[in-house]
Amino acid sequence: MRLRAVLAAALILGACSGGDRVVVAAGTTLVDSGMMSQLAAAYNRDTGRRVTVVGEATQQVLELGRRGEADLVITHDAAQEADLRREGIVVRYELLFTSRFVVVGPPDLALELAGSTPVDALRHIAERGWPFVSRGDGSGTHAAELSLWAEAGVDPGSLDGYDSTGQGMGLTLLVADQRRAFTLAEEATFLAADALSLVPVSDIGVPNPYHASVVRGGGGEPFLAWLRSERGRLEIRAANEALFGRQVFARP
Repeated sequence: MRLRAVLAAALILGACSGGDRVVVAAGTTLVDSGMMSQLAAAYNRDTGRRVTVVGEATQQVLELGRRGEADLVITHDAAQEADLRREGIVVRYELLFTSRFVVVGPPDLALELAGSTPVDALRHIAERGWPFVSRGDGSGTHAAELSLWAEAGVDPGSLDGYDSTGQGMGLTLLVADQRRAFTLAEEATFLAADALSLVPVSDIGVPNPYHASVVRGGGGEPFLAWLRSERGRLEIRAANEALFGRQVFARP
């Protein structure tokens, strides 16, 4: 698998902003898909400011913001994001773009579920005892998966074929592929992955909104303002075209 991303060097603890540098902590789906490296490079070309990108699951990303170790956090779990705002840590909170979650699995088994909604697909996977690999890592993807299982009326922990990697989207896709299992994937990361045999169950996906939160006392405001500007909008469109050939991360 090729993860088209540049994950910056170690996160400097303590005060993270300095003059020409901004530390952005983002979900692994944004990093593994290559989106953050594209946008960081474009911002550097436009402004001369460097963007250090740290990729973690949403739970860990928000904790970096909570500890003041990131200037800006970009995540996709509204419930966890609301906790951070209630704590007074966030000074600006904006919807950045939306992608989709899709259920993917081995081609022969996925064909049997063709056209299913994600909820129906999970219900059928449980009924037939097919293996399912979860991220299980406190990510926005994991939260969305648990919500879908609940809607399907299934306790995934009771399933013999259910397993968790505790890792990011890219590695979880690889494990699911090796085990001929299903998983819930963020579409962009799935499209960015090479040499997988997994295929989507159907074209029906679940909206996956990403929000950006500026951390109080940090230097994340200029980068978010750029992302929300017309210039940033153009660069988001260009990054989508370069990486996926279409608009996967759609602007609101």
